[in-house]
Amino acid sequence: MNGMRQLLAVPVAVGLALLGAACSSTLKTTITPSTSSPTAAAAQVYIAAANPLNSVITTFGGQATHWNTQTTDSQAENEAQPVIAALQNMQEKLLGTTWPTSARKDVNTLESVVGPMIGYLQALASLNFVNASSWESSFSRDLSSAVTDSTAVREDLGLPAVFRNGESF
Repeated sequence: MNGMRQLLAVPVAVGLALLGAACSSTLKTTITPSTSSPTAAAAQVYIAAANPLNSVITTFGGQATHWNTQTTDSQAENEAQPVIAALQNMQEKLLGTTWPTSARKDVNTLESVVGPMIGYLQALASLNFVNASSWESSFSRDLSSAVTDSTAVREDLGLPAVFRNGESF
């Protein structure tokens, strides 16, 4: 199973690099809260969930690039935990917020890929050579969808587009 880590390191790292391109803890979207605009208030909620996720995605992507045959299941699981926690927080915010009508469809579409991404990362410890290509294909597909969907949500909320400030969500 450790050999699997080396096979997955490149697609995981590339996918997360795409998702978190140029993101660092100093590059975060900030907006001035507004009580007069429901869209601005919703954007603030979105950013509060997205910024921590953007930060941990970058760290995890860097860790995954170093996976090799010596990487243990436990190490991969531990390195994925911050991303899983941030995705779970994002999912809670997506589900628990009353979004402006203009953003609801795109928020629902984004939420529909966040859950599976959590599952893919939780499954890292149980991968084997039989199901690795299926995992990689599904993970990459949903990662790509997440980038597209988060761009749409950000546009709906009047936020800068994905990658403009280094964010991915």
